[in-house]
Amino acid sequence: MIKISFTQFMNFAIKNGVTKATVVKKVKNSTQYHPSFDYWKEFRDEVKRIHRLNLDIKELDNLLNRIDDKKISNYRQAINKYKSFIKGKSVQWFDPPNS
Repeated sequence: MIKISFTQFMNFAIKNGVTKATVVKKVKNSTQYHPSFDYWKEFRDEVKRIHRLNLDIKELDNLLNRIDDKKISNYRQAINKYKSFIKGKSVQWFDPPNS
């Protein structure tokens, strides 16, 4: 049985038609996970840190000063979308279960 990550599954699930086959090919030919190939790792880690320490969500903007210049545009968009998503919501950290 092939093991895939949740991200890989979601990339497949949101696609339609021929693009689904492309996602399958990419997953099938991909190498094993390694953090150095994880484009969004810094973003996820910073979101977790901010919520775990109950910091102001504006702290997320500081991430743009610490990432590679090539990622800034995409990260800025993700940061703005995330801040918009949680605006007005009461977000609390919890330790996710392991399985």
